[in-house]
Amino acid sequence: MLYFLAVQGKLYAVRSLGMVECYNPENDAWTYVSSMPDLLVKFSACESQGMIYVMGGFTTRDKNTELLRYSPTSDTWTTVQLCSMHICEHQMVSVEDTIYLGGGFETEKQILSWEEYCLLQSLRRGDDTVTMWSYNVTTHEWLHKKSKWHSDMTSTLHNDGIYIMSRYVQLHDNPFLMYNIFSNDWEYFQYFLELEEITLLCSLYLPNDKEN
Repeated sequence: MLYFLAVQGKLYAVRSLGMVECYNPENDAWTYVSSMPDLLVKFSACESQGMIYVMGGFTTRDKNTELLRYSPTSDTWTTVQLCSMHICEHQMVSVEDTIYLGGGFETEKQILSWEEYCLLQSLRRGDDTVTMWSYNVTTHEWLHKKSKWHSDMTSTLHNDGIYIMSRYVQLHDNPFLMYNIFSNDWEYFQYFLELEEITLLCSLYLPNDKEN
């Protein structure tokens, strides 16, 4: 699991097990910065308002219910709050001061370990939905959005929508869909018969060659 996040003119690589590296384009060099407080797997990360936020997943001991924030300026991690729910294998993107969380699994409260989670998922794969949440980093307000089918997914923000490519869906194979952050609606585009186990969806804005 690896997340590349652009923050304050630098590129941060947030890895599984909590390691974080920073690429500085000025001197073309990678350096290690402060690691997360705990070793984490199956979490998600994104940038918002010049900070890096990490949520969900599992530590070596139990579920991670802390919403973590990393400050590039001070090179420190802090716990923003304890979350009432636990999710993993989800995706996070941000628009200004709002973080959108989608997909993954919201685990039952009785599940305490990574081993128990793996056993549960081997039995229930394909039965979940893409549940969209939003979190405001300024007001700390959580909102529940509309849900659609699951499951393992990759996502990216493009214009006013969160584009999602999903796998292991109960009714269709590998849908490509979009969640509109302003209208709170879903739109389907097409289905893919084959999708690699590890797939990354990204957004790219190309220069406009047309003369004004």
